[in-house]
Amino acid sequence: MKRRLAWASFGLGMIAVMPSLHAAERARPDLFRLSNGLEVAFFEKAKLPILDISLVFLKGSRNDPIGKSGTLEFLGRVMARPYQKEAERLGGELEVDVSTESFMIHAHGLSSDREAWLGLIAQSVLHPSFDEHDFEFEKARAIEARKHVSDHVETLASLAIFRLLFSGTPYLRVGFPPLQEIMGIRLADLQQAFTEILTPAHAELIVLGDATRASWKTKIENLFAPWVDRRSELSERIEFNGIRARPGDIWMVDRPASTQIQLFSAMAVARFSDPDTLPLLILNTILGDSTQSRLNRVLRDESGLTYGVSSQVTFHKDFAYLGIRASTAPETVAPLIQKLRTQIVELSQGKISEAEVRFAKDYWLGSYTLSHATLPSIAQRWLTYRILNLPEVEENVFLSQMEQVTLAQVQSVAKRYLSQDRWKFVLAGDAAKIISSLKKARFKAPRLFQIPR
Repeated sequence: MKRRLAWASFGLGMIAVMPSLHAAERARPDLFRLSNGLEVAFFEKAKLPILDISLVFLKGSRNDPIGKSGTLEFLGRVMARPYQKEAERLGGELEVDVSTESFMIHAHGLSSDREAWLGLIAQSVLHPSFDEHDFEFEKARAIEARKHVSDHVETLASLAIFRLLFSGTPYLRVGFPPLQEIMGIRLADLQQAFTEILTPAHAELIVLGDATRASWKTKIENLFAPWVDRRSELSERIEFNGIRARPGDIWMVDRPASTQIQLFSAMAVARFSDPDTLPLLILNTILGDSTQSRLNRVLRDESGLTYGVSSQVTFHKDFAYLGIRASTAPETVAPLIQKLRTQIVELSQGKISEAEVRFAKDYWLGSYTLSHATLPSIAQRWLTYRILNLPEVEENVFLSQMEQVTLAQVQSVAKRYLSQDRWKFVLAGDAAKIISSLKKARFKAPRLFQIPR
């Protein structure tokens, strides 16, 4: 939902480096910690009629029990079901969002009902629902959904690229758990995951709106004091896809009779804390993150080879990648790849102008100033640093660092990262048409990618 305090899209919005706000809009959270380890953060806005309360666990689907991928997703769909009905009666929302790195219970409603909303959040973790019927219903839905994975070429391209990209990381099983693991999950697994993973010491309680520490501290302590921390060591599994990929491979996922081809190309880049991050963000804007970017200008406006094209840098806690997405007609697959590769080669050779760097700085800083000039976005920024386990960078420091990035730094990053051998290419659509287009342009034969069950 648009109104919730959600950060987990893992695109550029995930990186939490929102530019400086007007002094009147800046806010720092008022923090305190309960004896059970729960940290509480108040972002106060007096007289605001809307209240948002988020209980965010700094653990997500990457922490699913080994061999039980999808457990936290099921837990999120089941545990707050009775309290969601009460939230609807109040005219607001109580939602649970599970992402790669976090598990969020979020309440949104009127400030006049503040005590009711705080109570619903507390009840969700003190007395979670483990209804057998709800669990079996959600499990059946998940199994049925697997039958429709091939309905959309965008989904197929994403699944394939992530299988190729995330090999050797904790993220390989995230987002598309093996069907065998889904079918093996039991209600008892949800109860165990709740006890071991969703603990107060792993959580942040964020209150945004007309609420202060002075007026709420005692209420929060009384409500959440019975919540006992039962942490255990969480294990993560580094998995490998078993695929022997070669530099320059083009992979395809077959969806017969599809009238559209989806391209998804990606490569691993430095994590957010790396010094290359700011030059990389500028490079990404020049490449494909604006309507004036190279890819939009050359592939879409001048050549008419794509319905839409974009690039994005995505940061996870322990991994980051630069991705390019484009959609095209079957007969234009080969020309699209050729021109795309030409643009990447030119950038990798340092063919970047001062004007492009200046535009990228102005575009990136300006757009984020407009997009993140609200109290919820300040809270989002603070939370994201917590999730990425990074020290928070003051907005004015970030702005100064961004402004100091030079053309030479951007060129250096382009040369080091944009090598053709680093990219993974996936095409999803009608395989016969893809092969025909590539063959005419004398590309080597693409490799068929089988989406695992």
